[in-house]
Amino acid sequence: MDREGMHVVVVDTTMTTPPTGGAQTFLIDLAQSLVRRGLRFSVVTQPGPETAIASALSRVGAGIEMHLWTSSDLPEEKAVRLASWVNKLEGKILFVVSISPDVGWLTLPLLNPRIATLSIAHNDVGAFYAPVEHYAPLIDCAIGVSIETTRRLRDETGVSQQRVRYIPYGLHVASQAEAERRINVKRVERTPLRIAYVGRLVQEQKRVLDFVPLIRELKQRDVSFVLHLIGNGSDGSRLEQELKENGLADDVKFWGSLPP
Repeated sequence: MDREGMHVVVVDTTMTTPPTGGAQTFLIDLAQSLVRRGLRFSVVTQPGPETAIASALSRVGAGIEMHLWTSSDLPEEKAVRLASWVNKLEGKILFVVSISPDVGWLTLPLLNPRIATLSIAHNDVGAFYAPVEHYAPLIDCAIGVSIETTRRLRDETGVSQQRVRYIPYGLHVASQAEAERRINVKRVERTPLRIAYVGRLVQEQKRVLDFVPLIRELKQRDVSFVLHLIGNGSDGSRLEQELKENGLADDVKFWGSLPP
């Protein structure tokens, strides 16, 4: 699709409700990049106590629509209001269901056929696959942010493989050669490799217990390091206990939750 005059509309009805995470923060970089390229970028959400993401999006030039419906509207009524708003937009429209338990998906059948539609599977959980399977004929492209989410979109949702894309987001990861170069520099300088994890300390989705074999591997390779774990979660105590039981806790620091 030609991007000239394009208006990207992203639906995330959880953006104003804590806890927010990577599925929301990635929108800031995405919006900034697309706005710089001359595209319009709008995020549809609803009022809530969390305002940081919406404020950051506004600062990079994104539009925030959070009053298209009222709290008393049923999901079907919200979908009608959202579809009416989107269908009246001018230019080329790209409608993206990012995170929305109901209204984003219910809007799909009500959109003008000229509008391109995308969905994003942010996590490897059924809530991101079941709606895609149901609305597969109405989705032009289903996006997975990991190899596993992309595989499941292709294999389990009925969306044709030509309409599934793998688009990772997050940190720009160094190549293996660059990572090894940095480690060697640290060895020569005799300074530890500094590693940080910022997020919830839970095994489901975050897989924090994978730090145990990772740390064991680093020690076996004689890599000097310090691992900083920033955040809280239901598996934090279990992780700390497994590290202690395996004699791997000396180079790990638990910070708990920290402000930005």
